[in-house]
Amino acid sequence: MHQLNVSTVYRQELKGRIIQAAAELFSKFGIKAVKMDDVAKHLSISKRTLYEIYANKEELLLEMVKQRDSQLKQHLDGFVQGEDTDVMDCIIEFYSVQVREFATVNPLFFEELHIYPKLVEYFDERGKERKKRAAEFLRMGVKSGYFLKDVNYELIQQMAEDVSKRVFETETYKKYPLEEIFRNLIRMFLRAICTEKGIRRLDEGML
Repeated sequence: MHQLNVSTVYRQELKGRIIQAAAELFSKFGIKAVKMDDVAKHLSISKRTLYEIYANKEELLLEMVKQRDSQLKQHLDGFVQGEDTDVMDCIIEFYSVQVREFATVNPLFFEELHIYPKLVEYFDERGKERKKRAAEFLRMGVKSGYFLKDVNYELIQQMAEDVSKRVFETETYKKYPLEEIFRNLIRMFLRAICTEKGIRRLDEGML
């Protein structure tokens, strides 16, 4: 029994190390450029050991993305529970985290994620959930006087999503840093729906 527990702990620890190593390599070089062999070499483990835990790159990617999303959710949930935190604080923090990630990740990573069917399926489901949560925050923002009342927020969300996709389709990131692109896009869309009170609060947040 003790041997089994040690083996289980080691396996869980190794899974964590594999995900961390994959995240570092994919973020730096993109997905296509990194082979499973590269991940194994980076960790000084055998390919067999790696494939025993993750059968292929898509499975590893999916686990990595889910872990990142879980960490983001935990961070935001903790942030929301702050005593002096209001809805605009939460919105600014969410987008600030996203922008900081764009600053540290090769644009190819985001572009190449959509090659993998399981990732696409996961992103579709995640997108639906995030839209629901965004709608809740937008309603709270309207109630708090930060956002305009007479706005079709479902349309605004769709427009923002379409523009984001065009950034990769037109390879705009080759002309401007991804962080700069999305910082400006987020500010543009948020300011467009803000009241004067919301704009002041947004500017204070320095998004």
